[in-house]
Amino acid sequence: MVEKFYSPQELRGALVYDSEGLLHGEIDGVEFSDKVYLVVVIRRKVGELVVDEPGLKAALESRGKPLSGEATLEELVALAKEAGIEVPRIVAGRELVLTKSKIPVGEVRWIDSKHVDVPGLSGEVRVVLLRTPREANYRGSVRAERPPSPQPEELEGKLLLSLSRGILGVIGEVTVGFGAPGLRAFLKRSRDREVLWISYLRALRRLGLTSLVDRLYEYADPYKFPRLPGEKLREVREILREVNAPEEAYRLLDEHIRILGGERVYIDVPWPSVIKVGDAVICE
Repeated sequence: MVEKFYSPQELRGALVYDSEGLLHGEIDGVEFSDKVYLVVVIRRKVGELVVDEPGLKAALESRGKPLSGEATLEELVALAKEAGIEVPRIVAGRELVLTKSKIPVGEVRWIDSKHVDVPGLSGEVRVVLLRTPREANYRGSVRAERPPSPQPEELEGKLLLSLSRGILGVIGEVTVGFGAPGLRAFLKRSRDREVLWISYLRALRRLGLTSLVDRLYEYADPYKFPRLPGEKLREVREILREVNAPEEAYRLLDEHIRILGGERVYIDVPWPSVIKVGDAVICE
């Protein structure tokens, strides 16, 4: 990919993923001091579980750990791990913006920006990919290895990031090629899908899967909703997993998905080229 440069204003809001594909936060600005640093923040909504920053600082000070007035959340958590202190957490009572880390620009593998227009995401998407497992270390040495085979419910909707080509798009489908599965990532997918719901439930009933039909009927009354929008597919598949539905139920579901018209811009990537599956998927 061609190297591109961005001003601090252009970087603001860019998503930061580490080398494991784990989301670290978003860029809030650039700091120029002894080195050049990307300032990364995280945003937390009311009701979310967050690190109790004042409580963590108090716990560290009680252990005699000197704290810098500008210590980031990442530095505080690292100090707590070193001292054997359990990181306290609280439920956010208001929306919070916390400075998580300051990343030297030398850790940046690439920065890329693409316009994406898919159901649920429309607009400019900017990503900073790191060379280091920074978020993995923050979470406790988590590693996001590639599973043996792709599972659609775990992959669809995630960004696909290439080490050599930047942002490839949003994963929309698992595909099959010559001897191996693959991933289809969309930059544009104005076409939508719908589930022929009443027809699907009738097909399940013909197979004698009455208990499954009853559960799905509770989810969406087919006489009120003879068709379901494509964004409901994830929830339907989740129900099938919860009740240990047979493979036939999944096959029938795929057969009862109707594609609506529209333009598509996508790229197919073979599964063996996938390196990491985290909050985003990283391929070669």
